[in-house]
Amino acid sequence: MSFGRFGRSHAAFLLLIALWGPGCWAETVENIVAQPGGAGHSLVFHDNVVVKTDFKDFPHDRLTFEAWLSTSDFCHTGAIVSYAIETKTKDMHEKTRNYNHFVVFDPKNVLACRDFEFIDIVPDFLGLSCHAHYNKSEMDLSPTTANFVERDGRWHHLAVTWSAEKTHDKNGETIIYMDGMQVGKAQSGRTTPLQKGGALMLGGEQDCFGGCTDPHQGFYGMMDEVRIWKSVRTQEEIIKHMRLTGGDLDGNRDLVAYWKFDDPGTEGYESSGIARDSSGKGNDLDLFTPPKREDVWIISDDGRKLKTGALKFKNNYAMNSEVSTMPTRDISIEFWARGGNLTGDADPVTNERYSEFLSFATQSYGDGNVENDFGFADSAFMDDAIRIERYLTEYNRSDYLKNTQISTKGAISVHINANRQGNGKHEDNWLDFATNWVDDQWHHLAITWEYESGNTNLYFDGEKVVPFWRAVQGEISDEDPSRGGVDSSLAPRVERKSFGSLVFGQNQECYGGCFSPSAAYDGYLADIRIWDRVLDGNFIAKNMYAKQPANSDGLAMHYKFHKEHVKGSRERNLKVTELQGRMDLSLGSIAPSFQYSDAPLTNNDGTPLPKPSPGKMGHALKLHDRQVLMLHDFHDFPSKEITVEFWMWSIDTCREGVPFSYASGDYQSKDNTFLVFNYNNWGVAIMEDEGTADDHNAGFGSTDGRWHHIAVTWSSKTGQVTLYDNGRPQWVVKRYQGGTIPSGGTLVIGREQDCPGGCFDSAPGAAGDIQPVTDLEYGPQDYFGIIEEMRVWKRVRDPSEIYKSMKFDSDTYRGEDNFDINRNDRDLVAWWKFDEGQGYSVKDETGRGHTLRLLEEPDWVVAKWLASCGDGVMEGGEECDDGNKQNGDGCDRDCQIEDGWICDAVSPSMCRPVNSKQETGKNANNALDRRSFGSGKAEAYGQLTTRAESSGGSKKKAGSSVATVFIVLLCLVIVAFIVFVAYRKRETIYEYVPAVEDFVHASKARVGRAMGSRRDYNTLSTLDPQLTDVAPEFIDSQHPAAYQPPGRPGPYEPIPDDRR
Repeated sequence: MSFGRFGRSHAAFLLLIALWGPGCWAETVENIVAQPGGAGHSLVFHDNVVVKTDFKDFPHDRLTFEAWLSTSDFCHTGAIVSYAIETKTKDMHEKTRNYNHFVVFDPKNVLACRDFEFIDIVPDFLGLSCHAHYNKSEMDLSPTTANFVERDGRWHHLAVTWSAEKTHDKNGETIIYMDGMQVGKAQSGRTTPLQKGGALMLGGEQDCFGGCTDPHQGFYGMMDEVRIWKSVRTQEEIIKHMRLTGGDLDGNRDLVAYWKFDDPGTEGYESSGIARDSSGKGNDLDLFTPPKREDVWIISDDGRKLKTGALKFKNNYAMNSEVSTMPTRDISIEFWARGGNLTGDADPVTNERYSEFLSFATQSYGDGNVENDFGFADSAFMDDAIRIERYLTEYNRSDYLKNTQISTKGAISVHINANRQGNGKHEDNWLDFATNWVDDQWHHLAITWEYESGNTNLYFDGEKVVPFWRAVQGEISDEDPSRGGVDSSLAPRVERKSFGSLVFGQNQECYGGCFSPSAAYDGYLADIRIWDRVLDGNFIAKNMYAKQPANSDGLAMHYKFHKEHVKGSRERNLKVTELQGRMDLSLGSIAPSFQYSDAPLTNNDGTPLPKPSPGKMGHALKLHDRQVLMLHDFHDFPSKEITVEFWMWSIDTCREGVPFSYASGDYQSKDNTFLVFNYNNWGVAIMEDEGTADDHNAGFGSTDGRWHHIAVTWSSKTGQVTLYDNGRPQWVVKRYQGGTIPSGGTLVIGREQDCPGGCFDSAPGAAGDIQPVTDLEYGPQDYFGIIEEMRVWKRVRDPSEIYKSMKFDSDTYRGEDNFDINRNDRDLVAWWKFDEGQGYSVKDETGRGHTLRLLEEPDWVVAKWLASCGDGVMEGGEECDDGNKQNGDGCDRDCQIEDGWICDAVSPSMCRPVNSKQETGKNANNALDRRSFGSGKAEAYGQLTTRAESSGGSKKKAGSSVATVFIVLLCLVIVAFIVFVAYRKRETIYEYVPAVEDFVHASKARVGRAMGSRRDYNTLSTLDPQLTDVAPEFIDSQHPAAYQPPGRPGPYEPIPDDRR
């Protein structure tokens, strides 16, 4: 081999530098992180909203709303912005008009509406709806304006103007502009002034003041440069300023609000979580609104009293994602709650069907043998291992209840060891109890479940309630309580794991997240007790007003929310102390997340602003159905064992997206040779073996706007398939035991092929050979989102190795050396980094020649893995983030875990000394490595470890000033040489001689260890697989968002293709 024109002397000098001087140049060259471009950041909405109440200076008699939008969501008629006013009227029609005081609705056919009861009726012969007012003629019964939905997520500028002016040719005129072009006009007839002091909501539509959102009416996409003016902007003004940011716009006297969403990294955001208003009017948006603590009195009709602390919830939560003491068998849960009024005079809640008190998510126990599961999953994720909720909707006039006439308003639903979305409904276990809780007073709830019999009881204010509805493994029954009700047994002898994620105030559709504001609890919770035994009715009735129960035997967790139990340096860094000293809670809220913006903004002269710049992780690739990423003749595809792993980011809940499709034959023959499908409800098919109805899907997805590391392993010998999400083995099933996967097939990333290299399950207008809509058994199966760091191995990687892969990527992002993955590993068949940033091919880093070809114009992106230390959100390479940049509290100013501390993987982080009660005894073993992914603290199985304290060592020798100057100058020379020669040319050298790269990295690692490096990655090989089933901190790069179960959006409708 030859170094070409670089020569051997350059390589030798490079090796010398690597051996001698990593400390001199590492910081200047290696520690490079991605940076936003000129457009800064944008907000990502995914069934979550931002609300500003009491908007005192909202425009009065004229208004302009502007925003840049990016969305590929075709299955939700989402509201982009809504403005509601409070009302005391009992008239439902007037209430609805007040809540629709001003609404911009449906990106597929944008409507701007003022005080309409009906937004959209098609056809509307009577002209009752807002939609009808955009007609272009009397015969135009279904008018169209503009479609902002783009397959590739292309950005478009939206502007809406409204005026109260009434003249001979204007009557409440509303005009809609797309990219500066007028696309719709309506004479709304609404000429009364807008009322101030209302609630503004971005990303959702309000069915009551400040809330009552419907997930079907949420905006799914990105939003940037949002402006509200108190004037009607002309078309010329809109065109002139729509691509500009800041400058003359800041502080403009006609601007009422201007949100750039460029707050991450700024001092104000890091300390407050506030998106600042650049108009100068002070209309900031609060993105972090945790539950509020209050002291309350609970008084019974017979005079019994309880003074206690309470948390007030509204679209927020209290959570511990690493609970390790949840009872696995017998359990009792009791608490006080005060919810909303559901009587006839209350606000309508037609879209809010339930609100969540408690959600515990974990894994079911499996024996590791897929031979004895009778077609079911050996181990499954249970998002509803325990779930307690209150119904807000009346079902007694529907077909749901055939054998009972009771009211479901205020009914309590209890789920035990359940997951309703997958595994053939084998874990679909729940009971409903008619409590008739429709008032807004305090009530005591107690739920008990017995392991042996499955007997489930609900006590409401100390009185036992008979269930009226039961679902068990997909079979439902109902019976009026006056006739004995239904059987109260659920999931007998089903044991859940003690380790999991405990959340109050929200429902988890994925581990520790996937929350939805439509199911958020709006009310108070107080005095929560969780027991590892079944309480009887007498004990519950006697102790529910007691400050402490008479007998605390079996009390596993107790939360009282007194002032002394809710601690933190400030409001946005509060933690709730658990009275047993075991499982504290962090307080947080649901909010849109930040992502780098590539909106097409420009300078004043029209030149484009720079795009985001890549860091150590390089670029990533955005996929959609206008792209085909293909590899023909995968000649050494694994045959007997395989592991496929990759990083993904998506907010698509419309499609059953397929990230990995390998086909070696035609339809129903070998088109599904190895298929990882449906990122909204995961499944795996091998050689057409997709499982049965009982184990076809896993029951969870990964399209919640957070980064997910997905890994799938398969062994022919056992047929065992294991699917990992963020390092946790979530699903174990059996597929194609004893078979062989043929090589030489075609691999397609992001599309589902029903014949090699084509026959895609895609909607009309997609790239490639597609099928008729009527032939799409599962609807479109295209991947919409970002893909990154994909690897294929020819053996089953164990949990510790999956974990090490994630850590490798995390360390690479931070610019730190980690050599756990070697591109020359004989078991590594293919490795695609997606770092090219340009061109139509993706290089295989293994050197085996498995180059992926992009058949359409690529969409290279710089994805946000960047952490904003101090904002209270676990992101990127952060080991912790407790909401400040202070040392001494366990999480230092650089968001790294301090010596002698443990920090939980939640946002914001909870830190405590290692000798605290939560890290002793039984809990110490469980604590190993659950929090160590980003911190390198894992040392050995069964032993709690912390970052090593530096001790011993020789003292530095004193030297002359001349020697010091000489060393400094030499380092500077070395840095300059590396920057201008080695760094710019090293990839070429490495490509010609890969051994040089390996030798350089290994040498640097040896030198780093000799110099006292604080991390030793080799110790990861000692991890116990049972202790690596929790996601590390850094993967939560975004706030939790919402996962929509399959089928929720409604019937499949293809994307209109009228503009293509």
